[in-house]
Amino acid sequence: MGENEKGILYNPLYLCADPEERLHIQGYWQSGLIPTLGLSEQEKQEIAAFFSTMEKMRNAIGTDGKNAFDIPVANSSDDPAFIQFDQIDMKTWLQQMGWNTSYLHWYVNYCCKDDYGTKYDETSAWAGIHYFASRKGRVADGGHEDVLTWPEGNQFLVQKLLQGNHAKLQLKELAFEIKCEDEQVIVKTWQAEKIR
Repeated sequence: MGENEKGILYNPLYLCADPEERLHIQGYWQSGLIPTLGLSEQEKQEIAAFFSTMEKMRNAIGTDGKNAFDIPVANSSDDPAFIQFDQIDMKTWLQQMGWNTSYLHWYVNYCCKDDYGTKYDETSAWAGIHYFASRKGRVADGGHEDVLTWPEGNQFLVQKLLQGNHAKLQLKELAFEIKCEDEQVIVKTWQAEKIR
């Protein structure tokens, strides 16, 4: 893994090459979770408008100079223009935007349930938009939505983090806050065994 002017350059062996999701719809397998075959022109336009808006939200900057939607959430803008989305649910926001195709509604509902465990009419529009607009990976050989994967799963990452750090390893401890202050990294942890 390296970096160039276009962003991080991933080892292509670590990029998931298989389709991430597929639909069997109208007798055909289609890549992704939104069908591409059998849609009306209106449905295609609504879906395209939704993804175009999510791209604009991904790049939006608040009046406070922060990304409108970011990870971690605390880094997101406090600009009222974006915070206002927290006052309505995601389903209502889609309807207000004039996007009524059932395929888009099914997809957004699926995404809200996947990330938040709530249906889209129980998820704030801010959280719903955050799902799509907060991922900003700069990848020179892929897109922000690409998935990294390894045969051994996340154990690959664990092994990389352990390299040269075995002496500092603290087991049975949960880190719940990590902050950078000056030249230090402050980690707040919870140790169950010390409470007993």
